[in-house]
Amino acid sequence: MLPSFWYSQVLQDPFGWAVIAKNEVYAGPNRYFAHAAMVGYLKSVPLWLQRSIDPISSVYLACALFKTAVQGLLLYLLACV
Repeated sequence: MLPSFWYSQVLQDPFGWAVIAKNEVYAGPNRYFAHAAMVGYLKSVPLWLQRSIDPISSVYLACALFKTAVQGLLLYLLACV
């Protein structure tokens, strides 16, 4: 899983110091932590799931679990407000 060309600057400068110091502009600011979380998740969870199911299905199941957890978290946040 490699980032696209447009997001490579975001991954090299996660806190956006170049935007403040050098007045640079790049796509998708504040996306570093979202990308880092997904990379960490997709590098570990499918490997755990491969102990019980085949490798391809483990990737699909890991993505489905992540989407379900995010949707559940959004519903929880909406219910709290």
